[in-house]
Amino acid sequence: MRRIGFALRTALGGDPELAQAQYRVVAKQVPLLYFVLSLNTLALVFRFHGVGPNWLSLYLPLGMTVFCIARGALWWRRGESEVAPELALRRLRATTVVAAALAGLYIAWGLALYPYGDISARAHMVFFLGLTMYACVFSLSHLLPAALCVAAIGIAPYSVFFSLADDGRFRIVAINLALVAVGLIVTILRNYGQFARLVASQRALAEQHAETLRLAEDNSRLANIDPLTGLPNRRQFIA
Repeated sequence: MRRIGFALRTALGGDPELAQAQYRVVAKQVPLLYFVLSLNTLALVFRFHGVGPNWLSLYLPLGMTVFCIARGALWWRRGESEVAPELALRRLRATTVVAAALAGLYIAWGLALYPYGDISARAHMVFFLGLTMYACVFSLSHLLPAALCVAAIGIAPYSVFFSLADDGRFRIVAINLALVAVGLIVTILRNYGQFARLVASQRALAEQHAETLRLAEDNSRLANIDPLTGLPNRRQFIA
């Protein structure tokens, strides 16, 4: 519990160095996340097009796919470039908001489209939503607020809906995925805590190294400079 508490405190604290470390990891993972979202969405468009209303089975998902491709390309261009801590923090917060909004949009779209399919298409939807939400949570594991938002907004309604839909046809699947989600969230919290501690330890080592260099310079100055005149002393002259 202390590890989990530490993870939550550091995630919400706005540590500049931690934000930069998070940004470097997220910049590598987010393009892949958007690629998965786009690919899975297009697979459902192929499956449900002509079955449900066009706005629901074609236009809306294509619009979401275009948005995901644009966001993925944006993060791809950012790549591994270093940014100031303030900018990294703003981008991470914006990513958290976008992740929460997309999770709500995708889960609402999937549950609205679900009744229009046959049993095979509905099973595909169950698989799509579960796989997509878990992939999103895992990909955002280094951005803890975003991962928790996606889990709360996506996985909780998913589990409740599919526990009741079709007379409980997919209830076992929904319960199983909900239990897996709990384990996944606990694992992410622990891993994020270790990540935050690693960043903190690296900062402490850097500060200790800087202090050691400063003390070495002070010792050298005291040993080679006359404190009264500020001129090199005999030791420095001989050296």
